[in-house]
Amino acid sequence: MAAQPASSTSAPTGRRPNWMQDDPGRVHRAVEHVLTHAPSGDPEAVLAAMEEFSRSAHLMIVGPAKGETVEAKMREIRPRYMAELGGFIGYSAVKFGRLLPASAEDGSGGGRYVTFEKSAEYAALARRVIAHAGLQDRCVILEGAFEDSWPRLRSELGIQALDALFIDHAKEAYLPDFKLVEEHGLVRPGGVVLADNVLVPGAPDYLAYVSAGGRYGTFIARHELFRHRLGANGEREDAISVAYIA
Repeated sequence: MAAQPASSTSAPTGRRPNWMQDDPGRVHRAVEHVLTHAPSGDPEAVLAAMEEFSRSAHLMIVGPAKGETVEAKMREIRPRYMAELGGFIGYSAVKFGRLLPASAEDGSGGGRYVTFEKSAEYAALARRVIAHAGLQDRCVILEGAFEDSWPRLRSELGIQALDALFIDHAKEAYLPDFKLVEEHGLVRPGGVVLADNVLVPGAPDYLAYVSAGGRYGTFIARHELFRHRLGANGEREDAISVAYIA
């Protein structure tokens, strides 16, 4: 179902439902399913294989419906540098990284998609998925907590500011990590910060903060909430928050 922008917010639960719980065995089976069923070097096939697996054994991925909201904003601002907080097993890196500009023959001008992933296990699985999609030159994973690893964006990758940021990691970390983004100017003016699962399981403190304009009420120029009905019968509602940086 298409996303519906809204200015109001609902009261998120803050709890992760049973269908969102981690299952290490399932995660490894998902990666093996992708490597077995998707041709190497085909990002679209990689996405389709992971979505197919997730329909019968739920994975914590943004999925095609909410992913389209992110892709629409990418088409709007045409980012060169984009990052995500929480890469899981590489679905979003492939989905959004494939849309960034490719490098010229001399290696210049290409886009970079940077994943900050705290779990070494997830990072290793994501690297396999990204390499299978043929995007290893465009997508890079930085392991460790964002609060410790964000300086590597500048020191190792030479990226001073991002055009877009996708937040999809531990919900209690949304607000403190976003404040780091504010403090250090990690997203350029005119860029966007998109956050998934702000209603389920919910990030109420983050949602209230960005709705109020961020730091001093002036860091964010505009905030939108794109609601989605999820589940086989549309029984669940979630939303992606989109904050436009002033």
